Amino acid sequence: MVDVAKLEIQVDSKQVKGGTQDLATMTKGATAATGAFKLLGAAAAALGAGNILTKIANDTRAFSSSISELSAITGSTGKNLDFLREQSLEIGRSTTLSASQAAEAFKLIASAKPDLLESGAALASVTKEAVKLAEAARVDLASAANTVGTSLNQFGAGAEEAARFVNVLAAGSKLGASSIEDTSLALKNSGAAAAAAGVGFEEANAAIQVLAAGGLKASEAGTGLRNIILKLEADTDQRLRPSVVGLGTALENLAAQNLTVTEVTKKFGVEGVVTASTLLKNADATSILTTALT
Repeated sequence: MVDVAKLEIQVDSKQVKGGTQDLATMTKGATAATGAFKLLGAAAAALGAGNILTKIANDTRAFSSSISELSAITGSTGKNLDFLREQSLEIGRSTTLSASQAAEAFKLIASAKPDLLESGAALASVTKEAVKLAEAARVDLASAANTVGTSLNQFGAGAEEAARFVNVLAAGSKLGASSIEDTSLALKNSGAAAAAAGVGFEEANAAIQVLAAGGLKASEAGTGLRNIILKLEADTDQRLRPSVVGLGTALENLAAQNLTVTEVTKKFGVEGVVTASTLLKNADATSILTTALT
């Protein structure tokens, strides 16, 4: 007779043995997989470290190249160049720009306003303001640097006025309808005439924003504003001359005369009638916006 109890024990022993062998196989597989993952992790870490080292090397070369170009453009050497290098690194640490981009900003400002080359501190001061404008208004660094440098030149302002100019430009783009790029183009054509007529930077920007709201932007607005300022400044009526009463007041005084389209055309010419009409319809807006920008 077959001993059922012994058979069951033998069967159970085989099952246990088979299960143990399966478990051992699974354990070996898991151990192998873990080893593979560790190898992959190590390889990924090595690759990541390699990429980081490559980036650091590339950034270092780019920065060294930028500093060399900065030295060539500004003529800075020795301690002066070391100062600009440290300033570039500081901008790289404290803003969204890299140190290389900061060095590029120094070059742009130096090109736009060469008189700053006489003082590394002044150059650094204006450059930092241009960087603030680029970040605040979300424009490219070249546009910001050119706008700040050119504006300071047109209105005969020094490095100490850079912060004020940047605040006006940033506030204008926020409160008005003209972007930094458009305002820059408008100022390029009207800034010199405005400054010559005693129109302040705030007031010129306010007029540009008013024109933009009326559909006249960029170079078109600048050319139109320049012609209006020159026409008003040549008027025999002192109440209409910007150099005497300011641009905003001059426009308000002229608007109070309720001129017809024919009279406006006769006074400012066919090419200036649209610009003049836009400014006269919004004469009070120019004064209000000037106050806001100030």
